Amino acid sequence: MKKGIKILAVDDCKSSKSMEKVPIVGVIFRGNVLIEDAIKGWLTRDGDDSTDAIIRLYNSSPHMNQIRLLMLHGTVMAGFNIVDMKALYETLCKPVIAVIERRPDFYRVSRALRNLPDYDKRIRIVEKNGEFEEFKTMHGSVYANYIGLDKEAVQETIWALAKYSKLPEPLRVAHILSRLL
Repeated sequence: MKKGIKILAVDDCKSSKSMEKVPIVGVIFRGNVLIEDAIKGWLTRDGDDSTDAIIRLYNSSPHMNQIRLLMLHGTVMAGFNIVDMKALYETLCKPVIAVIERRPDFYRVSRALRNLPDYDKRIRIVEKNGEFEEFKTMHGSVYANYIGLDKEAVQETIWALAKYSKLPEPLRVAHILSRLL
Protein backbone atom coordinates (compact mmCIF):
# COMPACT_ATOMS: atom_id res chain seq x y z
CA MET A 1 0.00 0.00 0.00
CA LYS A 2 1.32 3.41 -0.93
CA LYS A 3 1.78 5.72 2.03
CA GLY A 4 -0.65 8.60 2.12
CA ILE A 5 -3.36 7.20 -0.14
CA LYS A 6 -6.86 8.40 0.65
CA ILE A 7 -9.22 5.82 2.07
CA LEU A 8 -12.96 6.07 2.62
CA ALA A 9 -13.89 3.99 5.68
CA VAL A 10 -17.61 3.33 6.21
CA ASP A 11 -19.54 2.04 9.22
CA ASP A 12 -23.23 2.01 10.03
CA CYS A 13 -24.61 3.44 13.24
CA LYS A 14 -26.30 1.37 15.88
CA SER A 15 -29.96 0.93 15.04
CA SER A 16 -33.12 -0.27 16.69
CA LYS A 17 -36.05 -2.08 15.12
CA SER A 18 -38.11 1.09 15.39
CA MET A 19 -35.74 2.99 13.06
CA GLU A 20 -36.63 3.02 9.38
CA LYS A 21 -33.56 4.99 8.29
CA VAL A 22 -30.11 4.39 9.78
CA PRO A 23 -27.13 6.77 9.52
CA ILE A 24 -23.84 5.65 8.05
CA VAL A 25 -20.55 7.42 8.63
CA GLY A 26 -17.73 7.80 6.16
CA VAL A 27 -14.28 8.92 7.26
CA ILE A 28 -11.71 9.96 4.69
CA PHE A 29 -8.23 9.08 5.91
CA ARG A 30 -4.87 9.80 4.40
CA GLY A 31 -2.98 6.59 5.15
CA ASN A 32 -3.41 5.64 8.79
CA VAL A 33 -2.54 8.99 10.32
CA LEU A 34 -4.60 11.88 9.08
CA ILE A 35 -8.36 12.36 9.07
CA GLU A 36 -9.22 14.50 6.07
CA ASP A 37 -12.99 14.62 6.43
CA ALA A 38 -16.10 12.88 7.76
CA ILE A 39 -19.42 12.52 5.96
CA LYS A 40 -22.82 11.08 6.81
CA GLY A 41 -25.43 9.27 4.79
CA TRP A 42 -28.55 7.17 5.31
CA LEU A 43 -29.74 3.70 4.46
CA THR A 44 -32.86 1.67 5.18
CA ARG A 45 -32.96 -0.75 8.10
CA ASP A 46 -33.24 -4.31 6.67
CA GLY A 47 -33.50 -2.72 3.23
CA ASP A 48 -31.60 -3.29 0.02
CA ASP A 49 -29.98 0.11 -0.48
CA SER A 50 -26.63 -0.21 1.35
CA THR A 51 -24.61 -0.39 -1.88
CA ASP A 52 -26.36 2.69 -3.27
CA ALA A 53 -26.00 4.50 0.08
CA ILE A 54 -22.22 3.94 0.04
CA ILE A 55 -22.03 5.14 -3.57
CA ARG A 56 -23.98 8.30 -2.60
CA LEU A 57 -21.66 8.78 0.39
CA TYR A 58 -18.60 8.46 -1.87
CA ASN A 59 -20.08 10.86 -4.44
CA SER A 60 -20.87 13.43 -1.72
CA SER A 61 -17.23 13.67 -0.66
CA PRO A 62 -15.16 16.59 -1.95
CA HIS A 63 -12.28 14.06 -1.93
CA MET A 64 -13.99 11.54 -4.21
CA ASN A 65 -11.48 11.92 -7.04
CA GLN A 66 -8.59 11.26 -4.65
CA ILE A 67 -10.01 8.23 -2.81
CA ARG A 68 -8.11 5.07 -3.80
CA LEU A 69 -9.65 2.46 -1.48
CA LEU A 70 -12.94 1.80 0.30
CA MET A 71 -13.00 -0.01 3.63
CA LEU A 72 -16.24 -1.25 5.12
CA HIS A 73 -16.94 -2.49 8.62
CA GLY A 74 -18.52 -5.67 7.29
CA THR A 75 -20.92 -6.27 4.42
CA VAL A 76 -24.12 -6.38 6.50
CA MET A 77 -25.36 -3.00 7.66
CA ALA A 78 -28.46 -1.63 9.39
CA GLY A 79 -29.94 -4.96 10.37
CA PHE A 80 -29.63 -7.07 7.23
CA ASN A 81 -29.00 -4.53 4.47
CA ILE A 82 -26.30 -6.36 2.51
CA VAL A 83 -23.60 -4.57 0.53
CA ASP A 84 -22.98 -5.94 -2.95
CA MET A 85 -19.19 -5.62 -3.08
CA LYS A 86 -18.94 -6.45 -6.77
CA ALA A 87 -21.49 -3.77 -7.71
CA LEU A 88 -19.69 -1.27 -5.48
CA TYR A 89 -16.35 -2.08 -7.09
CA GLU A 90 -17.72 -1.98 -10.63
CA THR A 91 -19.54 1.31 -10.08
CA LEU A 92 -16.75 3.21 -8.31
CA CYS A 93 -13.75 1.42 -9.90
CA LYS A 94 -12.06 1.37 -6.49
CA PRO A 95 -10.86 -1.65 -4.52
CA VAL A 96 -13.09 -2.57 -1.57
CA ILE A 97 -12.09 -4.33 1.64
CA ALA A 98 -14.73 -5.31 4.20
CA VAL A 99 -13.26 -6.10 7.62
CA ILE A 100 -14.87 -7.67 10.70
CA GLU A 101 -13.44 -8.75 14.02
CA ARG A 102 -14.94 -12.26 14.21
CA ARG A 103 -15.40 -15.01 11.63
CA PRO A 104 -18.96 -14.77 10.26
CA ASP A 105 -21.41 -17.61 10.77
CA PHE A 106 -22.90 -18.08 7.30
CA TYR A 107 -25.53 -20.51 8.61
CA ARG A 108 -26.88 -18.02 11.16
CA VAL A 109 -26.91 -15.21 8.59
CA SER A 110 -28.77 -17.42 6.12
CA ARG A 111 -31.35 -18.38 8.76
CA ALA A 112 -31.91 -14.75 9.75
CA LEU A 113 -32.30 -13.66 6.13
CA ARG A 114 -35.21 -16.11 5.73
CA ASN A 115 -37.29 -13.75 7.90
CA LEU A 116 -36.95 -10.92 5.39
CA PRO A 117 -38.45 -10.26 1.98
CA ASP A 118 -36.31 -11.06 -1.06
CA TYR A 119 -34.44 -13.88 0.68
CA ASP A 120 -33.21 -15.29 -2.66
CA LYS A 121 -31.82 -11.94 -3.78
CA ARG A 122 -30.12 -11.29 -0.42
CA ILE A 123 -28.54 -14.74 -0.15
CA ARG A 124 -27.23 -14.46 -3.73
CA ILE A 125 -25.42 -11.23 -2.75
CA VAL A 126 -23.95 -12.91 0.35
CA GLU A 127 -22.76 -15.84 -1.80
CA LYS A 128 -21.43 -13.54 -4.54
CA ASN A 129 -19.46 -11.56 -1.94
CA GLY A 130 -17.67 -14.80 -1.04
CA GLU A 131 -16.01 -16.05 2.11
CA PHE A 132 -14.30 -13.85 4.65
CA GLU A 133 -10.64 -14.81 5.00
CA GLU A 134 -8.44 -14.50 8.07
CA PHE A 135 -5.76 -11.81 8.11
CA LYS A 136 -3.15 -11.17 10.79
CA THR A 137 -2.47 -7.88 12.54
CA MET A 138 -0.09 -7.03 15.39
CA HIS A 139 -3.12 -7.20 17.70
CA GLY A 140 -4.78 -10.42 16.54
CA SER A 141 -6.73 -11.68 13.56
CA VAL A 142 -9.48 -10.01 11.58
CA TYR A 143 -11.59 -11.40 8.76
CA ALA A 144 -11.87 -9.67 5.43
CA ASN A 145 -13.68 -9.94 2.17
CA TYR A 146 -12.20 -8.01 -0.75
CA ILE A 147 -12.40 -7.15 -4.42
CA GLY A 148 -10.00 -5.26 -6.67
CA LEU A 149 -6.86 -6.34 -4.79
CA ASP A 150 -5.06 -9.63 -4.39
CA LYS A 151 -4.74 -11.37 -1.03
CA GLU A 152 -1.15 -10.20 -0.52
CA ALA A 153 -2.11 -6.54 -1.05
CA VAL A 154 -5.05 -6.93 1.36
CA GLN A 155 -2.76 -8.42 4.03
CA GLU A 156 -0.23 -5.63 3.52
CA THR A 157 -2.96 -2.97 3.75
CA ILE A 158 -4.57 -4.40 6.87
CA TRP A 159 -1.18 -4.83 8.55
CA ALA A 160 -0.13 -1.26 7.71
CA LEU A 161 -3.41 0.26 8.95
CA ALA A 162 -3.95 -1.79 12.13
CA LYS A 163 -1.48 0.05 14.34
CA TYR A 164 -3.53 0.64 17.50
CA SER A 165 -6.01 -2.24 17.44
CA LYS A 166 -6.72 -5.20 15.24
CA LEU A 167 -9.24 -3.08 13.33
CA PRO A 168 -7.55 -0.89 10.68
CA GLU A 169 -7.36 2.69 11.94
CA PRO A 170 -9.72 4.24 9.36
CA LEU A 171 -12.42 1.71 10.30
CA ARG A 172 -11.72 2.07 14.01
CA VAL A 173 -12.32 5.83 13.77
CA ALA A 174 -15.43 5.38 11.59
CA HIS A 175 -16.74 2.92 14.20
CA ILE A 176 -16.11 5.38 17.05
CA LEU A 177 -17.86 8.19 15.17
CA SER A 178 -20.79 5.95 14.22
CA ARG A 179 -21.51 5.33 17.90
CA LEU A 180 -22.15 9.06 18.38
CA LEU A 181 -25.17 9.14 16.08
